[in-house]
Amino acid sequence: MSMQVSTRVDAATKQQFDAICQSIGISPSNAISMFIMGVINYKGIPFTPALPRDDANRFPNAELREALEDARLRRGLHGPFGSVDEAMHALAED
Repeated sequence: MSMQVSTRVDAATKQQFDAICQSIGISPSNAISMFIMGVINYKGIPFTPALPRDDANRFPNAELREALEDARLRRGLHGPFGSVDEAMHALAED
């Protein structure tokens, strides 16, 4: 027996969803059914819910990219240290 599932979304979201479904050749109803089956098979949401990534919040951000490049080029590195005390002393100096 088939049951109906309904949800409410704003008109713009529905239009975008319909257009994407059409572009990949499935109906919106089939897309929702696929999502439901994915939840059942995965025993949870089949993707990691996350905030949208805009240019300002991309990972890695500019500061992290710079630090990774510094490490790759071995710029600004300290050590090796002979002991934890030496490492802690170097950290305190920075």
